[in-house]
Amino acid sequence: QAGFRHQVQHLVQALPAQIRDTPHLGRGLRDDGPPTTVPCGHCGNHNEWGAKFCDQCGKPIAAPPICVTCKTENEPDAKFCKACGKPIASAT
Repeated sequence: QAGFRHQVQHLVQALPAQIRDTPHLGRGLRDDGPPTTVPCGHCGNHNEWGAKFCDQCGKPIAAPPICVTCKTENEPDAKFCKACGKPIASAT
């Protein structure tokens, strides 16, 4: 769980300040497991985990691309994995 928390903290720090500094950002994290909500990349609203569209702005909630080689989550527009450098399959 410590590794998961570190990854989440790293991802939170990578968010734009207007989203990162909102008071509800940590609302989706429980102390005993994975997140229960997912933030919208457009407006920052927290939606129920597994939601496909934001319930505030209506835009799609895209899952981050995951590298098939090392299983690292990458930025939505990434063409290469930030951890191993391999091409992201969805970027082709």
